[in-house]
Amino acid sequence: MSSWLAFHMMGFYPNAGQPYYLLHAPILAGATIHQENGKDFKIIAKNLSPINTYVKSVTLNGKSFKQAWITHQDIVNGGELIFEMGAQASDWVLR
Repeated sequence: MSSWLAFHMMGFYPNAGQPYYLLHAPILAGATIHQENGKDFKIIAKNLSPINTYVKSVTLNGKSFKQAWITHQDIVNGGELIFEMGAQASDWVLR
């Protein structure tokens, strides 16, 4: 259960038996996964607060990200997953 909580707090969760992770609103403002390959994968939730609990947009390594999942390879490659948080629900995956 502790792995479920750790993933949940960072804003993504592995889909059992699949090489991708489902994205959702994070609970932590930031976290870094240090990997054996020497690359770090940072997760940042900008403007996260008790009021700003909805995902407005997501970028992966500086590029707008329009899907609600990332692949395992995205994590292995290292970089930054940035959630922009807001006070209202948005259609970030539909745009």
